[in-house]
Amino acid sequence: GFAVEAAIGGWMFLLLYLLSGIAGGLLYAVMDLSSDTSLVGASGSISGVMAMYLGVFRLRKIEFFYWIFVFAGYFRAPALLILPLYIGKEISDYFLNPHSNVAFMAHAGGFAGGGALLGLIYFFRPQLVNTEYVEQNQEIDPEREARAKIYEQIDRFSFTRAVESIKQYNKDYGASFELNMLAFKLSQETGLKGHALFFATLMDIKIRDERDLSQLANICENTPDLMSQLNEEQQYKLALKLCTNEHISLAEDIFEKLNTQQNSQLNLDVLARKLSIVFGKCKQSEKSQHYANIAETTIGLGGSQ
Repeated sequence: GFAVEAAIGGWMFLLLYLLSGIAGGLLYAVMDLSSDTSLVGASGSISGVMAMYLGVFRLRKIEFFYWIFVFAGYFRAPALLILPLYIGKEISDYFLNPHSNVAFMAHAGGFAGGGALLGLIYFFRPQLVNTEYVEQNQEIDPEREARAKIYEQIDRFSFTRAVESIKQYNKDYGASFELNMLAFKLSQETGLKGHALFFATLMDIKIRDERDLSQLANICENTPDLMSQLNEEQQYKLALKLCTNEHISLAEDIFEKLNTQQNSQLNLDVLARKLSIVFGKCKQSEKSQHYANIAETTIGLGGSQ
């Protein structure tokens, strides 16, 4: 789906996706007009996306999942060779399993609809297809493969292997907040060693959004013992991250602790000024002025500008 959207554009992808679903629903209904069974799911649209991929990339290899008895895995093959087999199987299953709850003809209808709609685009508006993107190498990014491997291990409950894979991912591609938070939780919940190390690693990773920040704040509130295992620089970085309206009290607590450590090598004026700004936004003028004064005093004593 990602590749098809990149090739034909987001709005066109959405339109064809919905129309493929409609085509699948219509064929399903036409094949059994007397049925009063509800049709639920997006498989008709998904089959349409498969046909669109086939129309755009043709002989480009894509990854397929297989499951034969207890054997499962992935293999790569040209879409043009495999996808017709898929839709042929759906049609044959419709006739061989007439009492199945699977909407085989919805899949077939969606596939036919997606293919036909893409054919119309190529015939009437070929300029809508991003040929430059289509001609690029569509091989799976090694980083994406590494991520997929981690989630596959988690699906199999191989938590120790997943944690080790995340450590390797950090070395190969740089630390990811999502994966290191996942490793922290897995280590903490399953009793594996290293959860404190993964927590410390989070201090050096850029926060993506408020959800990430809330997860950090939640750990600080519920496991205060982890805070004591962070060094001064890590605590300082954590306080800077938490300097928001929602978590300002946690940032303030960390600042006060650092500020009382006489041997601290940190320049706290930046953190004090940030606390002053956030408290000002929260309309706590007294605290805002208090931290502004601390920032000025710290600068006067030789702190960083």
